[in-house]
Amino acid sequence: MKLKTLTLSHFRNFSERAFDLDHPLSFIQGHNGTGKTAILEALVLLFYGRSFRTHQPRHIIQTGQPHCQVTVLAEQSGDSWFMGMQKDLQGETLVKLNKTPLASHLPLARLLPINILHPEMTGLLLSERQSRRQLLDWGLFYVNPEFITLWQRYQRILKQRNAALKQASHARNSNALRVWDEALVEAGDLIHRARETYSQQLIQSFMQLDPAFFSEEDIQLRYTPGWPKELSFKDALRQHHVQDVEMGYTLVGPHRADLVIKSHQLPLKMRLSRGQQKKVIWALKLAQSLTLKDQKISTLTLMDDLAAELDLTYQKKLFEIAQSIPGQLIVTGILLPDYLPEEHCVIQV
Repeated sequence: MKLKTLTLSHFRNFSERAFDLDHPLSFIQGHNGTGKTAILEALVLLFYGRSFRTHQPRHIIQTGQPHCQVTVLAEQSGDSWFMGMQKDLQGETLVKLNKTPLASHLPLARLLPINILHPEMTGLLLSERQSRRQLLDWGLFYVNPEFITLWQRYQRILKQRNAALKQASHARNSNALRVWDEALVEAGDLIHRARETYSQQLIQSFMQLDPAFFSEEDIQLRYTPGWPKELSFKDALRQHHVQDVEMGYTLVGPHRADLVIKSHQLPLKMRLSRGQQKKVIWALKLAQSLTLKDQKISTLTLMDDLAAELDLTYQKKLFEIAQSIPGQLIVTGILLPDYLPEEHCVIQV
């Protein structure tokens, strides 16, 4: 799918403005506070239903206005696609695809993978296990169409098991928990196998990037399922039964999985500079799109403030990787870099 135009109405600092995105490479240039990041945020919000900057509708709706609107005209296989959303101050959202109302953003998310790289992302991925799981699951959403249904099923079972654990009379009776354990293991094993396969593909894509680019960092990536690797999920659940009863929730499982990222066998924050950390994390995110490329899936790549904290060599290499990914590329910055190819569009804000 190729984006052609984006129109914003009362979104952040834009009262009403349309942007021509019908180009392989667009560079959004402007001073601080002019709305460069807001354009990327609007695209992510439309397709995924959430902002990477805020959870509060009032932060994205222009002051004094009751709602904001984001609309996109796109093209795929010669057909035009119209997508739009409206969000009000109470968080109520109306989403449409070709004028047909949708119950959620899920159909839009399936249409186009959007890989967003932004400055705050580095800290989130280095400090939050949940963010690293979401990184894996973003890719799985596109390479394994059944994964999201499986993950939702697992979460429902986990909620029921945790509720049973909180009821002492049920928790003491192992038979009462057995039904939830069996269902949890069945769904959890499927999730683990899907994540294990995808993580191997992702790590391979990352390691196939130019080795000289990471010669100083010596990066190690390792997927962990959420329980000791020498045990099956079933055995790990059985071993933690007493602890689960005492704590009132499930201590092991795919909801505790992780993608461990280290440099010289140490956490990145302990070993690398901020610029090096950003280089590694952004390269890992781009490796996700390269993994989708192997599956013949194109990606819309959004790079917000590429130049921040990176020297020119790092910027050029990450930009080079991004350009090798099938699909459109949108980059923001204060200054126009000299490494842009001749064919590009500059959007001034």
